[in-house]
Amino acid sequence: MTQTYPYTYARMSVMKSRLFTKETYHKLLKMDVNSIANFLGETEYKPAIDALGAQWSGITLLEKALGLHLAQIIEKIQKISPGTLHAMLEVYSKRWDYENIKTLLRGRTTQTPTEEIKHLLTLAGTWNTEKRTFLLKQETPEAVLDATGHGDLKKYLTTKDTPACENALDEQYYEEVLSFAKKEGFLTFYSIMRHEIDMINLLSLLHKKIQGTTSSFFITGGHFSLRTLQQLSQDSLPSILDALQKKGWLDQHINTLRDIEIALIHAYLQKTKRLIHTKPLKADIIFGYLFAKEIEIKNVQMIMKGKSLHIKEDILEVALA
Repeated sequence: MTQTYPYTYARMSVMKSRLFTKETYHKLLKMDVNSIANFLGETEYKPAIDALGAQWSGITLLEKALGLHLAQIIEKIQKISPGTLHAMLEVYSKRWDYENIKTLLRGRTTQTPTEEIKHLLTLAGTWNTEKRTFLLKQETPEAVLDATGHGDLKKYLTTKDTPACENALDEQYYEEVLSFAKKEGFLTFYSIMRHEIDMINLLSLLHKKIQGTTSSFFITGGHFSLRTLQQLSQDSLPSILDALQKKGWLDQHINTLRDIEIALIHAYLQKTKRLIHTKPLKADIIFGYLFAKEIEIKNVQMIMKGKSLHIKEDILEVALA
């Protein structure tokens, strides 16, 4: 893509300077949950925390505030982004809409109380408060799909479990985002999304392999073809790990599922982090910042959850992206 965004980039440079550093994470790792809450209240997360303080409390407040902050960041970038970049950000933001649809489906399938489902919805994405309230009133999985424009997926609701429908939703999201990115020339972003698909597929493949079953579903569009993934799924675990090492997804042989997951996620995140340092006046820097902000939020979420579960600091540190 040849178009540059100098004004947007200038704003990105300021926003990028506020991202948490390794030193910040080391400080957070030594704090308890209350101290983390106080710390976040003195950062750029403060407006989101203040906005939700009357509705939520504790870790739920912090979780909701992280999602709202991300939504506010994307909205801010959209306001200073022209044309196709604005539209690309809108399509990208739908990832959280799809996650919320899956949360609603699980909730209605398991007959979870509406208030509990509400707690689980993220405030990131394109839905406003009215939209979320409306969708929470849908009392069945079928009604949720109809209300979100995915009525054609009701055929997958054949059991009390929802994986087939969730897989179809993932497929629809990535098909939409890849198609738009390729059409409009956001080629680095397009490649990163393909790496994300690879990560999801590889994690699914390895989960199934370690459980002693074969994965029957993979998202299309990644760098790994469906044929390659299907062939890998027939191999032994050592053979799969060898293949991933040769492909640059693993640095060394590791055998526990937890370590494999961390290694794959880190490999994917390293690919996204490189965006921040390339083509500084093009759209790549904008998506690079967004990926970095997502990583930051996931790290903070992981630390908070770990602290609430009394997980040791050294274990949490290894899992940081």
